[in-house]
Amino acid sequence: EFERREAYRQEIGLYAFGNNSSPFSVRLICSHCGKHYRRCGWSHNGKKFWTCASKKSKGSSACQADNIMEESIFTAFRVAWNGMVANKDKLTEKWNEQIKSGTPLERLRAKQMKMLIEDGPIQMVVPEHVILVLECMIAYDKMHFEVRFLDGTVKQICIGE
Repeated sequence: EFERREAYRQEIGLYAFGNNSSPFSVRLICSHCGKHYRRCGWSHNGKKFWTCASKKSKGSSACQADNIMEESIFTAFRVAWNGMVANKDKLTEKWNEQIKSGTPLERLRAKQMKMLIEDGPIQMVVPEHVILVLECMIAYDKMHFEVRFLDGTVKQICIGE
C-alpha cells in the first residue's frame, strides 16, 4: 500500500498528501493536466471552491480547467454513491467474489463496501465515509466527473448546476 501511494504521489507531482481540511484533498484530479485540485475560498462570502494546482501555481495559461464549487464535488460523490446503492445486488456479487478470492486489501475493501452500502442512500456527504470508499475523482469540467471507488468501481457522473 505504501508503494502504491508513493507511486501515485509521484505520478501527480505531490510532495506530501493533503491536510485534513476536506476528504477530497488529494483525491480530486484535473483531467486536463493530471495534477490535483486545491481547495480555496472567498473571504467575502465564505464559499469554497477548488482550482487546479497547475493553474494556481503557474497561472491560468498553465491549465484550462474550470474552478469547481465545492458543493458540485459533494453532489457528484453523493450521486455516485447513491448509484452504487441502487446497484448493490450486482456489486454484492462482485464483493463476495473479492472476499472469497481477492488479495488481503481487496478482501478488506469488499467487506467495508458491503457494510457501508447497507446504510442505504446518503443525503449528505460524511468525510469519514468518503475516506473509506473513495480512491479519487477526476474532474473533466465543473459538471462532469469520474468517481473511482477503492473497490475498483468507476462511475461517470454529470450534474446540473
